Amino acid sequence: LRVGNRLCAVNFTPDRTADDPWLDGLCAALESGSYGRILRVKGFMGHQVGKTIILEYAPGRGVRWDYADTQTIAAPKLCVIGTGLDRQRLAALFCRE
Repeated sequence: LRVGNRLCAVNFTPDRTADDPWLDGLCAALESGSYGRILRVKGFMGHQVGKTIILEYAPGRGVRWDYADTQTIAAPKLCVIGTGLDRQRLAALFCRE
């Protein structure tokens, strides 16, 4: 999805299972510029403890996550919003290949 000429959103169905070391390094990865200029990440994905997490990222606020109420979540899904997004690299970050 493109909004105007520059801003775009990419949706993923993450099949990666997040663990604490991966989550700890996620902010630095997103801020590295290797994936484009990331303005926002929000969604749900699995965690190694067998629960679903709510994952959020915004520049200056870092990565935040918490366990989700799985009664209200149908499936893992993430949305990444930014400019110059590298869809392939983002898919490798959030999804197993």
